[in-house]
Amino acid sequence: MIAFWVFINKGRGNSIVQEFCPICSSKSRVIKKSRQYDFQKCDGCGVYYCSPFPRDYLSIYDDYDFNKNYRLNYYEYLPHIIHSLEKKLILMKRIFPELSFDKQIKLLDVGCGIGFYVHAAKLLGFDSYGIDIDKKSIEIAKGIGLKVELSDILDLEFRNNYFDIIKMKQVLEHLPNPSHVLRKIYYLLKKDGVLIIDVPNQDGIIPRIKILIKIKPNEYGFVQPPRHLFGYTKDSLKNILRIAGFKKITIGQSWPGDPVFYPILGQNILNKTVFKMSYILGKGSLLYAYAKSSQ
Repeated sequence: MIAFWVFINKGRGNSIVQEFCPICSSKSRVIKKSRQYDFQKCDGCGVYYCSPFPRDYLSIYDDYDFNKNYRLNYYEYLPHIIHSLEKKLILMKRIFPELSFDKQIKLLDVGCGIGFYVHAAKLLGFDSYGIDIDKKSIEIAKGIGLKVELSDILDLEFRNNYFDIIKMKQVLEHLPNPSHVLRKIYYLLKKDGVLIIDVPNQDGIIPRIKILIKIKPNEYGFVQPPRHLFGYTKDSLKNILRIAGFKKITIGQSWPGDPVFYPILGQNILNKTVFKMSYILGKGSLLYAYAKSSQ
């Protein structure tokens, strides 16, 4: 069942208060209060989220600052993205050895930014598409000759059962309606299509330290409104994928700087060491999932 939302104005201004879990509709408990937000954990699916949701959260993605960081060094970064995609596909085949794509692979990158993975997939011979809500990034990607659209995925006009692979990197935590988005992805994928997704790991060492020492009062680990509205653990990520209809799910952990799941140029040695050590200890800052709709 896709959760319905209960919107109640509790006097916190221009915001949307969540009385029940936005994913599974179970009751949630408040685990931290700040001046602007309640931070809650669902007793059903286990997801963390902030309440209220800011109504104007979309405005921060107009010429999004994260995308700006990659524009200046596009062609220096592109080979790393090609390597990342190749390794992701190798792992996909290991997880789902039964996969067989007869024709040119159709890939959609949800939240494609300036189109790195769309470009990489095109160079690997895929029929690749991308969507994003950042107008400036889409203009840049179109200028490179990529097939991209300025669109929310819920408004995307592709027929069902169209894509072989849909990729969503560091996007789900930003969305106020993750169940609806994943359900749309489920229908866009072909019968044996695969979703490749990654999100920040709310159960990692870094967010635990942030919570413990209370670095930022208006955040709770990787729940960082107005950007990150949700925080996912292995269990809650698996739960939301199952709610969306996916049957075969594999989840792993990684770290920012991993050349496969999160390549970064110019990462300083301290950050690289801390992130890598948290991964070695089994509590990396990134979760990835491969999800297939059929058994």
